[in-house]
Amino acid sequence: ENEDQIILHSCDCLCIALGSIHFLDRSSKVGGKELYRKESTVININIQALTRRIRTLLERGSVLEGDPKTVRWHALKLLASLARTCPRGTAAQWALFLEEDSTAYDLLSSPASTVLLSPSRSACSQLVSFIRGDGGGSGIISERERVATIGAIKALLSAMPLKLWFGMNSRRGTRQTFTGPSSLSNRVSKALQSIFMALHGIVRSPNQVSDEFVVEACSLIETIILTEPFDVDDALALILTDVLAELSNGLAVGLSSSSVTAGGGGCNVAHIAIVKALAKGIGGTITPKGLLIQLSKPAKYWLDRNESHDFLSEVFALVSRDDRPTRIDTSLEGEVCNLIMRILRMSPGVSNGSIWTPDYFSESVQNLLINKDSTRRLLGLQLIRHFIQGRNDFCADRSSYVCDSFCPYLLCALGDSNAAVRASSAACYGFLLRSDWERLFRLRPSSEQDSHFQQLLRLCINGESSETTSVGEPAASVRSEACKAIGNLCTECVGLRDSSDGEIHLIPIVRDVTDAMLVAVQDKNAGVRSMALFAVGNLSLSLQTSLSPSDNMSDCKFPALCQCVRNCIDDKSERVVNNAVRSAGHLLNFLRLCDKENRTQSEALYRETIKILTSKLDLALDILTRKATNLSWKQRSFAKKHSWGACHTLGALLQHASSADGQSNELFLPAIFQMIRCLRLAYDELNEKVVAAATAALKLTPIDIWRNFSSESTIVGDGLAACLMIVYHETSGEKKLSPQVCDDARILLQTFLTMTSAIDAVASFSRDDISAGMLDFLYSWMVAKGSKSTSFDAIAIAVSNHRSEFDISIEQRFSSRAKHERRREGSPKKVSTTPSLEGNMVSVGDEAELAVHVQRGEHIDYNDELDEEDEL
Repeated sequence: ENEDQIILHSCDCLCIALGSIHFLDRSSKVGGKELYRKESTVININIQALTRRIRTLLERGSVLEGDPKTVRWHALKLLASLARTCPRGTAAQWALFLEEDSTAYDLLSSPASTVLLSPSRSACSQLVSFIRGDGGGSGIISERERVATIGAIKALLSAMPLKLWFGMNSRRGTRQTFTGPSSLSNRVSKALQSIFMALHGIVRSPNQVSDEFVVEACSLIETIILTEPFDVDDALALILTDVLAELSNGLAVGLSSSSVTAGGGGCNVAHIAIVKALAKGIGGTITPKGLLIQLSKPAKYWLDRNESHDFLSEVFALVSRDDRPTRIDTSLEGEVCNLIMRILRMSPGVSNGSIWTPDYFSESVQNLLINKDSTRRLLGLQLIRHFIQGRNDFCADRSSYVCDSFCPYLLCALGDSNAAVRASSAACYGFLLRSDWERLFRLRPSSEQDSHFQQLLRLCINGESSETTSVGEPAASVRSEACKAIGNLCTECVGLRDSSDGEIHLIPIVRDVTDAMLVAVQDKNAGVRSMALFAVGNLSLSLQTSLSPSDNMSDCKFPALCQCVRNCIDDKSERVVNNAVRSAGHLLNFLRLCDKENRTQSEALYRETIKILTSKLDLALDILTRKATNLSWKQRSFAKKHSWGACHTLGALLQHASSADGQSNELFLPAIFQMIRCLRLAYDELNEKVVAAATAALKLTPIDIWRNFSSESTIVGDGLAACLMIVYHETSGEKKLSPQVCDDARILLQTFLTMTSAIDAVASFSRDDISAGMLDFLYSWMVAKGSKSTSFDAIAIAVSNHRSEFDISIEQRFSSRAKHERRREGSPKKVSTTPSLEGNMVSVGDEAELAVHVQRGEHIDYNDELDEEDEL
């Protein structure tokens, strides 16, 4: 007993210590980067020995007198704490607890050191046997221990790098991974099958399972359901589908009882956990990176079953019908609504079931929209919005159903007395497709009601209310959503113009939108101004591709709108400035390219905008290089976030620039210089989004602009040096940027080489960070790309000006290659090898071969055969 007491206290102390370390480690991480970043430095434990000791403790079943917590319970808690604090080391010991035949204590051990378990334990893994309630020779497992077992399995699975392991197996095919007769992913899949088969056998008898066990089991499902094993293993996905089906059946039975209804004593936490697990598998949410979480395979299989339709019809009736004799608890109702909305978002076709039919769904939603309770009306609009979003992604041919069943009610909701209802209705309009708007424009409004489009426009303007009339919208949230919906309408209807648009009249739409947005961009609320600028940017971008010469835009107030957008660039709100920077580029390009009548008026604003964007980018780079030190933290953060938008907009403006424009050097040179600075700082702390935007903008710059700069500045040389460094580091594998940045840098390097002069090259190689190794790489790269003799000559002259820094053999190689290329270019049989701006003059195999030689530090001598040819 004293020994057990010591063991229990030791486990408790270790759990507390590990939990504290885990909390501190999580607090020190920024953005969730590098899962195992501090594990090796924070704690020094022999994890292999500790996990072996935990396994030994799990085989004990002793209980202290008066203490219901056994040694096994404490050992399970310690295993969970160890997996959370030291995930990498604990994951390496997963087979010790989860694998059925446990061929090795150590995942990385060799077959020679494999420790086989006795045949009595090979039937199932240790933790799976605990879930089933079988303690083997140590007695029956208590309910508390079963719950603790689920928690330990969840922590262990969370520690295992499943994405890496399953990805490794897919790359290696049938190759055996680590030890044992099968691949690592197959072993893990088999372990997961055992876990969920055990859960399935237990949840089939819900009366024999405690609510605490169901909650923990659902938490385990939430942790694992969206991971890789279910994507590659159909058998495993089907087993989890059976578990979901049993849980939903148990929930359906529980919802019919009075214990979970209003007035029946509260809400069962197990029911909420089941709904959350189902919702997690459905997906339908947006990650911090803006990606939509997809429908998991187990949840998809579950939705394909008829019993799931019966379940959904039952729970949908509980939350949507007011004539039901009972109502579920408010907290459970909220989770059920979230589940239904996710299903509508990710699988709208489920409404085609035998019970939950489209007519049933639309009738239920319509009843919600005419309810006297504003929260019920808001629920109806949220259901419509999620259904339309799902329709857009998965079944876009149901335009008539959306317009006929929901749009009349959306129009009424735009005039609702509740601001939240009006805002939600406006948001629904933002998801309508072009086919939907065609049907709505075909409708003729009654004498007492505006059309859908006009009513939505009225909500964009801040109006004043009186006793008899109401002009505009007093709620800022409604105005913001209405402006956003108008912006999406412009993308759908203005940018896709064709001869069949009998009902979408472009000019009236543009005129009405510009009139409304001219007021909205000057709104007192920053959120409204931001969304109004979003609409202006979408409208301008769409008009660049859809406007025809016969369209008369004289009634549209684009010059005044352009000035308002310019004013918003200096706004105090970060959101407003971001959208103003984006919209300014699209609007100015539209005026210069399409609106000839107002082009003169926009020229001054065009030049001013480029100068403002250049200064914003300059300030952000000065902050990064610590040249600007007298700014507050907020000002520094503000400037850094706007640098990406500045590069993006400068690229849009430079794309249509021409050297024929007056004062082109004075206007464009500072902007291009700042974007080349972005390239030089690519491997510093500059956000890669800014580098990507800068390279994309420079790539779009017309060739005549570069030629004009080549004779009057060193900008081409600066660009050549910056791109050379990026291409060299990426090819050698020393540093890594995104593939798009690398591709754009290669295209720019080829562009600079086609027009570089000796003066440009001299300026490039005057930089201290240009090494002999880079010039060696540049020579090989130019030969592989088929550069012209003038490029080799320019580099040779530049190297000769820096003989004290570079070996004379480098100059000789470039000079020799220049002579060879001149002979080839002068031959009448020679086909022109002038490289295109895309730089695709060499096959992928040649490029890959060059990269291998650079990574090995080897030199490719292309001059051997050239020397022989010169001697002849």
